[in-house]
Amino acid sequence: MKKAYIVLLTLITCFTACVPTDDINEYSDYIDGATAKRTILLYFPYTGDIANLSSYLLNNVEDLEQGIIDEGGIEDSTRVLVFMATSSTQGSLFRIRYENGSCRRDTLRNYDSDTFNARSMNSQSWLKYLFNQVASYAPADSFAMCVGGHGMGWIPKSIDSALSTRTALKSVKTNSAEDESPLTTYYRPMPNTTRWWGGTGDVMTEVATLDSAIRNSNIGKLQYLILDMCYMSNIETVYELKDAASYIIASPTEISGVGIPYDKVWKYLYTEPLDYTGFVDDYYADITEYTTQFGYPYCQLCVVNTSHLDSLANIMRSINANDTIFDSTYTDSLQYYDGNTPKRFFDLVDYVDRLCTSDSLKTLFKNQMDLVVPYKRTTAKAVTALTFPSQYFDINKYSGLSISDPTENSSIQDVLNTTSWYKATH
Repeated sequence: MKKAYIVLLTLITCFTACVPTDDINEYSDYIDGATAKRTILLYFPYTGDIANLSSYLLNNVEDLEQGIIDEGGIEDSTRVLVFMATSSTQGSLFRIRYENGSCRRDTLRNYDSDTFNARSMNSQSWLKYLFNQVASYAPADSFAMCVGGHGMGWIPKSIDSALSTRTALKSVKTNSAEDESPLTTYYRPMPNTTRWWGGTGDVMTEVATLDSAIRNSNIGKLQYLILDMCYMSNIETVYELKDAASYIIASPTEISGVGIPYDKVWKYLYTEPLDYTGFVDDYYADITEYTTQFGYPYCQLCVVNTSHLDSLANIMRSINANDTIFDSTYTDSLQYYDGNTPKRFFDLVDYVDRLCTSDSLKTLFKNQMDLVVPYKRTTAKAVTALTFPSQYFDINKYSGLSISDPTENSSIQDVLNTTSWYKATH
């Protein structure tokens, strides 16, 4: 009885107040069973009051549960946790269980304004706090994470007023696939771009914040990090995250609001080793089938092996030190990935082809890129909602990764040298 009383008292304390500390030892009573082989966290922060993705993210959870049911349950060696925010000051952490042919959600913790008054949702303190709780609730030999929301890669905060989103196609009126006319847009650009992911306004989160929170939490380096957000597959972003995850799956372009088809790809998320090509292929097939009904199919994805990024940076440093200056007359003909004016994201290999005058260095770079990006997929066209109206554009060259070095966009030219990638390669 005494033990039950202590547990009850702990529950009451945990659900009514949040001590502003990163130590989660007080939650050790909730550990259920032995250490698992892998814990997978789906992290769905609040995505803002404009172009909110909550309905899509809820559908993602339902799809995940369907995928688990289709596979006949969750292996004992795997645990699945979900953080879902309903506002910038409300959210919950729950565990998905499989019982008798269906899934149930066990709420582990609710978070309210008391939590987020102590640590905002875009802070390292909050992320580390949450990740430590995940490690305590579901201890595992390895951890993996899927993140859904908005994104704009490395671009620093308050640079301009453009925002890319997971494109909410449900509200789009489109032309037919035979018509080259642009899509009809469904929203106007939103304020406050940051070097960010997650949401808009006060829930925008810096990439470096995510990196630091992962590395300094009890979950440690992730086995994989899937960034189901726009513009996150740029060299500046993945290089920032290279010590936080062994593999990163992301897109260099805008992606559909429906996000990951978890019902189709769940079977790849818990297997050992993870079948990255199977994941990308099934994601690609599902999204291109979906986007075809709105016009042209569009989907760009790549798998990044972060263990090879430092060597790529070393080669890039040699290229930049080889008295090489990019000829700006090539900028307009470079493969681009965004709808900004001027463009801000360009294909990495296409840029190096135009920049580098040494054939041997080009070969070294391309060979290393084969190791950095072991797998990638793209359709013939991509889409941008940063223009009015939204438009398709051609993908003629595709390495899977973008870079911003050759941009003539004055809003970011002065801050290019702030990224870890730039510092490592110049």
